[in-house]
Amino acid sequence: MPEYQVGDIRIKSGVVKKADNTFKGFLDYPISLEWTKVENTAGEIIVDEVKWYFQYRTDINAGFTALTIKDDFVLTSGNTDEAPPAQIGNLRQLIEFTFNLNNLKLEDLFGNDKKGAIRIWAVPGIIDDRGFAWLESDQQYVEINFLPTYDSTDPDNEDFNSVHRTIGRPFVARIGSAKNNIITIDRSWNEFTTQLGLTPIIPDAPSGTFENWQIVHKYQDTRDLLTYVHFGDDRVALVTNTQEDKNTFDSYPYGTLLKLYEPLPDDIDKSNSVYIVKELLPQKTEVVDLIPYDQEDEDLLILRAPDSANVDSPITKRSTDLKTYNDLITTDKRLQQDIINKYISGSERPVELNIDYSNYKNFINFSSAKKRLENFKYKIELIESYTAESSSFAALASGSVDSISFENKIQDVKNNFDGYESYLYNVSSSYVSSSIGVFNDASWPKSGSGTYADPFVPISSSEANFTNWYGSTVSTKGQLYTASLYDIDNSNRLVNLLPQHIREDVENNQFIDFMDMVGQHFDELWSYTTALATITDRQNDLSKGFSKDLIFNLSKALGFDVQDGKDLLELSRAGFGQKASGSAYSLYTSGSLSSPPEGDISKEVTKRIIASMPYLLKAKGTIGSLKGLINCYGIPSSILRVWTINLGRL
Repeated sequence: MPEYQVGDIRIKSGVVKKADNTFKGFLDYPISLEWTKVENTAGEIIVDEVKWYFQYRTDINAGFTALTIKDDFVLTSGNTDEAPPAQIGNLRQLIEFTFNLNNLKLEDLFGNDKKGAIRIWAVPGIIDDRGFAWLESDQQYVEINFLPTYDSTDPDNEDFNSVHRTIGRPFVARIGSAKNNIITIDRSWNEFTTQLGLTPIIPDAPSGTFENWQIVHKYQDTRDLLTYVHFGDDRVALVTNTQEDKNTFDSYPYGTLLKLYEPLPDDIDKSNSVYIVKELLPQKTEVVDLIPYDQEDEDLLILRAPDSANVDSPITKRSTDLKTYNDLITTDKRLQQDIINKYISGSERPVELNIDYSNYKNFINFSSAKKRLENFKYKIELIESYTAESSSFAALASGSVDSISFENKIQDVKNNFDGYESYLYNVSSSYVSSSIGVFNDASWPKSGSGTYADPFVPISSSEANFTNWYGSTVSTKGQLYTASLYDIDNSNRLVNLLPQHIREDVENNQFIDFMDMVGQHFDELWSYTTALATITDRQNDLSKGFSKDLIFNLSKALGFDVQDGKDLLELSRAGFGQKASGSAYSLYTSGSLSSPPEGDISKEVTKRIIASMPYLLKAKGTIGSLKGLINCYGIPSSILRVWTINLGRL
């Protein structure tokens, strides 16, 4: 849509000039205006601020009168200059202190009944030795005839349908030679823009340095003979060359002619859908012969099966006393919320995997590390704002309901954390460099000691320690910059697999965000798929190897149907290591700063048994097996003395 200059007022968008030199607009179509005269020919500031007002006449023979802005209209940051903030003044008839009016719909300001000519006035203002003054004598206006409703199908509105787009495309050239730190390329800036057939935003050749550049060995080179046209049903055709086609499609990104190694199959015509693919790895086929295992006869003595029919079962009926909901969640306010979050709100959460979130490659494969970090920062800021609102309402006598509402919003945000966000919120980290390796400070800075009484709490997003840790891509420091570098180098990120002209078009930002959201969804599936291999990683530590949530299921799958002896304990002890002491709750162990949840103790013992199961089965019926089983429960094997008696019979 073209721009028009009327005096010192520029019409940037939303208005079309007709053949009779009058301007046409729509009340429901956004318009943008700008005051352009700020300095004189000597470079001196002659205008410091501008105010705008609107006039309308009800009849062609009547005079123009000032319009009043509706009470429910509120200026936003996108309607005016960013700073200083503009305002509505003088009985809501003025928009003051802004050089620009951006994307304003007049029906939002005055309703949809102001059909006809409307004058939009701009009054400049200046600050001199006598103070600030509006220069009423220098005010100017532009008159526009407004219609009520914009109709995109009306041929008379064709000019409104045309939109000028900014298309980004990198400057690419072939290196001819390199000598004395000087690289010679095979074409100039003007030759490159002429080949594209596009009008560059900066018409002159770049005079400064390029901030972002890279050297690639192959750029859109089909001669590597790895590009194919895929017809479906495993049918492909090799592409040997390509050529840009500006005749069939005369607008960017134009068309592409493909030269194939062999002619197209006869059943392929214009109506068929095909895909352009690139072979990344050669196809590999292996034939595996499965040979059944034949049990060989072994000269061994086999123990007689025990006479279990006459032995009382060690499994007894277990029961608990009847308890109400309030009994289960305890009377402690913090424990109540923790129990609800873990056992009620969090009951539908998936299995919690043991992932090292300090390294992006462990959990980000298709999405963006930078955007996931930015999303978590937004959630922290959301929690901070809800906390402030809750505190302000809690101080009021009648604000308890509103305070609880904001507390519930905080819990909703926390309960919807994914694994990475839970790590950032709950786990403290620091930079460590040792012979084992380098461990980055990848978690949000925390305060607190990490005990239940003094847990880790993320510091405010406005604190200096956080801003130093978070950093930015501009300063090339901090976690955000590290995440952006990982995104650039991650060849599996879905966005990096898109065509270059799609990635670099600024109008595709929402689509790029959507692709990263899809990537995060598949990252979750990828994490659980790769975690299947940890079933064989039987480390004793609950935070390593397979997930602690799968311990009893895996034990049963291996033929060891173990019972959780802690499953009937109070939820405060089983989940958080707290027990009732009078009317208060404290650690169930003494002489320590924290107590592990008893549910985790039972899981750790079972995990030790699973890790030791190959030895226990191999040494079954021996003293070593018995001592090994005792060690799994944390009991020194030397505490028992085992006597063996040979009765001379089996």
